[in-house]
Amino acid sequence: MTVALIPTGPLSAGKDGIQECDCSICVRNGTILIYPPPSQVSIAGEESLSSYSFGRKFQTHDFCSICGVAVRLDKLDIGEKRWKEQHPKHEYAIHFESLPVNLRLFHDVEWKDVVVKKGDWSKFGQTYVCPEIPE
Repeated sequence: MTVALIPTGPLSAGKDGIQECDCSICVRNGTILIYPPPSQVSIAGEESLSSYSFGRKFQTHDFCSICGVAVRLDKLDIGEKRWKEQHPKHEYAIHFESLPVNLRLFHDVEWKDVVVKKGDWSKFGQTYVCPEIPE
């Protein structure tokens, strides 16, 4: 799986910067997200992606079905009414302005120079609960 970003500036130049999401799935995957516009993202091998959706079902977590790595969060068209119930202060169009991509997929990232904000998304929706493992 290869993720290619068409560069238009430094990765940190995005509206939401670089963020470590704190939802239960991203925490388990160690996902660090960047938020470029969808027009700047090109994914080679997209046919190998599988999707998982949980909680509010506003987006899918897309991962490589071959190696299992988290690739992107694909925004779902949930309708303006449902969006407004959760986000009354934000226009529905904002939902589609970015395509979160896992920064860990990129080669040659200068990690010492990357500033990662901590996300605050776990307050929305359900939390993943690991099933009991029988002895």
